[in-house]
Amino acid sequence: MVLLFVESQYSQLGQDIIAILESSRFQYHMVIASGKGDIPPLADNGKGKYILVVYENILKYTSMDSWNRELLEKYILVDIDDIFVGKEGTRMNVKDVKVS
Repeated sequence: MVLLFVESQYSQLGQDIIAILESSRFQYHMVIASGKGDIPPLADNGKGKYILVVYENILKYTSMDSWNRELLEKYILVDIDDIFVGKEGTRMNVKDVKVS
């Protein structure tokens, strides 16, 4: 199952991501990314629930509170720096993203 954080249930990019997931027959759980960074439970009966975590907006990830961000980073097995992709399809590094 994929955990998808979107800006709103009506955002165009979020709908595009959902269309890709559905056409690939991935099950997904969509969550509205709040400014506080609240995340749903990541495990069920001691086992991880998600194979992939996708943020529609990287700024929601970088600005989430440290407690939830640490939880998410412990859950993720892949180096998160390698998976950010910019709007133009160029690879980005977390250090390249500035939060204002």
